Amino acid sequence: MFIYEGGEDVTDEWTIQPSYDNTTIGGSWDSANHIFTPDVLSADVAYVDFNCTKVAAKLTARYTITKTKVGKDGTPATFHELVPNVYAINLDVNGIFSPQNVTFTSYKVEGDTKDYYGARFVIAETTDGTTYIDKDLSSMTNNLSASILTYPPSSTAVKAIRCRIYESGTNIMLDEQTVVVTRDGETGIDGISAGLSNYQDVIPCNENGYAIGPRDFAIPYYAYAGVTRLQVDAAIASTLPSGLRQKSNRSGTPDTSSG
Repeated sequence: MFIYEGGEDVTDEWTIQPSYDNTTIGGSWDSANHIFTPDVLSADVAYVDFNCTKVAAKLTARYTITKTKVGKDGTPATFHELVPNVYAINLDVNGIFSPQNVTFTSYKVEGDTKDYYGARFVIAETTDGTTYIDKDLSSMTNNLSASILTYPPSSTAVKAIRCRIYESGTNIMLDEQTVVVTRDGETGIDGISAGLSNYQDVIPCNENGYAIGPRDFAIPYYAYAGVTRLQVDAAIASTLPSGLRQKSNRSGTPDTSSG
C-alpha cells in the first residue's frame, strides 16, 4: 500500500485500516511496512478495502484477489505478471522527473514457480489521460524478447505511461500496468490528481473460456487538489466490449468515492 502527495511517499503519515469482503478473504496486515498477506480465500473473487485517513482527508484503495483454476489433468495454473518498480513518478516545478525512469519486469508464474519471462514490450504514453500513443522502442536493445525494460518519459507533457507485455512472436497480450505522473503544484497552488482504485479486473472462466456466471465490477474513482478530496464525475470514454454493460454511475463527493 502506497500513498503519495505529489511525488513524496507519505504512507507513514496516514492511518490505514483494512476492511474485509465479508468472510470470503482473510489475512494479516503489517501496519509498519504497509503489506497485506492473504491466507484465506473461500470465494473465486474477493477484495480488501484499505481505508486511509489523515486529519480530515480520506481515501480508499481496493485490493482484489482472484483464484486461477488448474487446467486439465492437474496441469498447474499458468499466468504472466508485469511488475513496475514504481507506481508513480513525480514531475517537479523545474520539469525534473523523480525517478527519471520506470522499470518494468515480466514474469511467468506456473504453479508455485515464478521465473523471468522474455516478453515483447509495448510502451504507450498519454498527454491527456485518455488517448495512449505507442512509442517507438527500436532504439532500445531490450524491447523484443527481454524480461526487463527501463523507460524514461519522453516529455514533461506525459501524464501516464502504460506498459503491455505480449507473448513473444504473437499479438497475445499477457498483462499490462500503468504508471501515473504526479506533479508538484505551482507556488501556492495545489496539484490536481485523479485516478481509479483498480486498473484491472479478472473474470473467472472454466477451462473452455466461458464465464462462470455474471459478475459486477465496482470501480471507485477519485480526485484531489493537494490532499483535499474534490467533487468528481466520471464517464466511459469508449464503447464497452460485448457482454458488458454499465449498471450505475454515481458522482463522487468530497467524503466518498463512487463508480
